[in-house]
Amino acid sequence: MRFNSKFSTGDWHRSHGGHANQRFSPLDQIHRGNVAQLERAWIYHSKDGAGNIQCNPIAVDGLIYAPTVGGAIVAIDGATGSERWRYQCDQRPAFRGLTYWKSDTLKQPRLLFNAGDWLYALDADSGHPLETFGNQGRVKTGHFRVAPAIYQDLILIAGYDGDAFAFDFHTGEKKWTFHTRPHEGELGHETWGALEAGANCWSGTALDDGRGIFFLTTGSPKPNFIGTGHWGDNLFSNCVLALDARTGARLWHVQEIRHDIWDLDIPAPACPDDRSSRAA
Repeated sequence: MRFNSKFSTGDWHRSHGGHANQRFSPLDQIHRGNVAQLERAWIYHSKDGAGNIQCNPIAVDGLIYAPTVGGAIVAIDGATGSERWRYQCDQRPAFRGLTYWKSDTLKQPRLLFNAGDWLYALDADSGHPLETFGNQGRVKTGHFRVAPAIYQDLILIAGYDGDAFAFDFHTGEKKWTFHTRPHEGELGHETWGALEAGANCWSGTALDDGRGIFFLTTGSPKPNFIGTGHWGDNLFSNCVLALDARTGARLWHVQEIRHDIWDLDIPAPACPDDRSSRAA
């Protein structure tokens, strides 16, 4: 089943703006002519600790969704700064992103994010876990940090420990895996001396949902600063990868650095032209 997503032009439904990661908002109420006149309207305190948040919050239909330093996900009224609901996680949630999703056919809008080795799905209106998804609203995926992307009825994620995955949007069942450190019999396996670690995605992913292409960028082989344990070109490390969002099949890749020993990761996700998405 293909979802027809419904978002206003001002919604920021996925960290970094949307599936294309363009970090662009068409809102024009604040501009160069009046920005100097801005005054603080409100301030929100999570009241659960001190620390930093590395997640870009999202905003949909007047609500702001964000993690707190105390390990909760909260919904905040964008007009008043008051907290609408709070969901407490047992590990750090939405480390570097979260995603809101609704559609014509979906009764409950969903909030999707990581916490440790788990992918969580909450009812975005109430903050309650969706009991029909996985095990009481969560699925064990392996560690990932960046915001999930949604293509048709698939949730697409890239692992912080490597690889990319798709999970069924309704049940959480795993549908495909792409190995960023190729296994025996796969393209590039011979370019590694050992399947150690690295070639992981920590900076983000992007989706061209008009053409069904999932983009991710990968880091260097590990450990950093020594290459004796992973000789060869170490294919799919330091890469921009384009995968078929339906199947996980590689469409193309560009490896910017071969056998990286200096931790020269690709530090930003690909940013596809989303005109095909708007036309779809």
